[in-house]
Amino acid sequence: MCAGCDVIFHTAGLVAVWGPGLARLYDVHVNGTRKVLGAAPPGARVVHTSSVVAVGASNGRPLTEDDPWNIPRVRVDYVQAKRAAEEVALASAEDGRDVVVVNPGYLVGPEDHGASIMGRFCQRFWKGRILLLPPGGLNLVDVRDVATGHLLAAERGQPGRRYILGGENLLFPALARFLASVAGMRPRPIRTIPRWVEWLLAAGAEIRAAMRHREPYPSFQHVRLHRFTWFYDSSRARDELSFNPRPLSGSLRDAFECFAARRARRLQGIHRFWMRPENR
Repeated sequence: MCAGCDVIFHTAGLVAVWGPGLARLYDVHVNGTRKVLGAAPPGARVVHTSSVVAVGASNGRPLTEDDPWNIPRVRVDYVQAKRAAEEVALASAEDGRDVVVVNPGYLVGPEDHGASIMGRFCQRFWKGRILLLPPGGLNLVDVRDVATGHLLAAERGQPGRRYILGGENLLFPALARFLASVAGMRPRPIRTIPRWVEWLLAAGAEIRAAMRHREPYPSFQHVRLHRFTWFYDSSRARDELSFNPRPLSGSLRDAFECFAARRARRLQGIHRFWMRPENR
């Protein structure tokens, strides 16, 4: 499958926060990376898609690619699987393989037909189902810019080097204001949820999910992620790859327009009361 390839983009992966998918994360990410590296021709460049969560969690300042790994014991399966897979890729580079690692931020943008983690959060907000915000914050970037970043890494990246493909660092209240603005909404004040309340909500959501066989929100894994702030600095990618992500407001507006085109927004009950139009 890889024979004759000069560049290989290893983007395949699994995202899971609950259920049977958790048991498959390590095999898909780590053993899958080993198989791709083993199948790649000796002279091929491999661009390995990691994640910003594999860089670590920020504590007061955005992290860079050179910051030490600071969450080795965090009990989030996706984080540990992405970190382990990245270590496999970088170890291969140390052995002489032409491997470049990219670490995308949390992805937003249009055409999210598979309902990504951030896509589901945005849609819940626009449906009026986010009445309390989680603590912490995220680095958000347009998926189209990350695709371009992969091409730039293939063309200009240095072997054995990591590149954070990030956008804007936002706490959840600031993200909520962005989401409301692009949708023409003026929601009533949305408070940040206390951590102990989020744990209670996750417990109820996990019980309901076990009965209905549907992914819970929030799950226990979500709550563990929300303990941290995931802020990052993309200066290396800007300087070495000419990575230049677009403003987040445009990305969220495109995402909302795509969402609104697929379904009529008819808010009812408390959702309609909560997510009032901007002109009311």
